[in-house]
Amino acid sequence: MLGEENFDKIRNTLAACDAHNARLNSALKKLSVLFPLSESTFSELSEDEVSYTDQLILRFLKLQDLIGKKLFLQTLLILQEDYSDRPILDILNRLEQLKIIDSAENWIAFREVRNLITHDYPHLVGELIEGLNQLSLKVVELSMLYEKIKDYVMKRIA
Repeated sequence: MLGEENFDKIRNTLAACDAHNARLNSALKKLSVLFPLSESTFSELSEDEVSYTDQLILRFLKLQDLIGKKLFLQTLLILQEDYSDRPILDILNRLEQLKIIDSAENWIAFREVRNLITHDYPHLVGELIEGLNQLSLKVVELSMLYEKIKDYVMKRIA
């Protein structure tokens, strides 16, 4: 059985995920009328819109990191399954088998979007715009994935 210390860690992870998820969705709401971005739209972003774009990217990355590096493992620990030394693909496949996530492939798609949006080089503006457009579509999926995991976890630790 998991000790109270582990439950506290899971609750702290969920609280951090909640904050990132809320800010992520807030930023998307502020920017939603701009998507899909084009090169001309991107070049004409206001300072506020650039700030919201940065927030969108940062919060997506942070939420995805927390889910992938902590919440997945903590969820499996609740089930008395220690996957801490296993590769991410094993973790994803186990979560999919348990129907905690819909598809390991969706997580891989999040990683691909992440790779597109983390490069901020002037000569790669087209890739960044493509990444932002994909990101705008993936935010809802990531939020739904997080909420599903959160519901699963809360039913077991409440």
